[in-house]
Amino acid sequence: MRSIKGTQDPVKIKKPITVEALDEILYKRHGSANDKWGFDDFRDLTKNVEGGFTDNPYLTIQNNPPSNPLKVGRGAYQFDYESAKTAYQRLYNISNPLGYEIPRLTDYDLKNVDQLSPEIQDMLFTAHFMNDKGSKVTDVLNDERTWSANWADGHWKGDAELRPAKINMFNERYFQYYGPNQ
Repeated sequence: MRSIKGTQDPVKIKKPITVEALDEILYKRHGSANDKWGFDDFRDLTKNVEGGFTDNPYLTIQNNPPSNPLKVGRGAYQFDYESAKTAYQRLYNISNPLGYEIPRLTDYDLKNVDQLSPEIQDMLFTAHFMNDKGSKVTDVLNDERTWSANWADGHWKGDAELRPAKINMFNERYFQYYGPNQ
């Protein structure tokens, strides 16, 4: 087929990634028909655990901030600057090969995750967790008893000495959120 002078081949237009599309990718990679939980259950709990059960956890800024402003946790998932950059890169790595376009975020955005939309914060958390070597998405989908350890290893990643206390905090807030019958 000859091209007509002055015209170009059609350019494939990428569609924007959404939380729903990202969840679909997650289930294709890690899910099964027998999954007990949806990833959104884990994401919602994490948002509330890290956001402290506030009216709008997406606006949360770390209560006891470190002296380095780049280490301050922000937003529903308490991303500091470095973890936000990692999450953004992971979102790109997941989305781009599949023909999705990711939101354009600046350094300012990544330093101030609490100012991003809930949709973008949810996507950053999902991509960050989904592609982390410390997380086990299949376990999260099938056994809520693994949620605290998966959160600690695949998202929180703080000092080892603080891990038991953080897991206890997560579990206490889990019961606050879901109740003792889960």
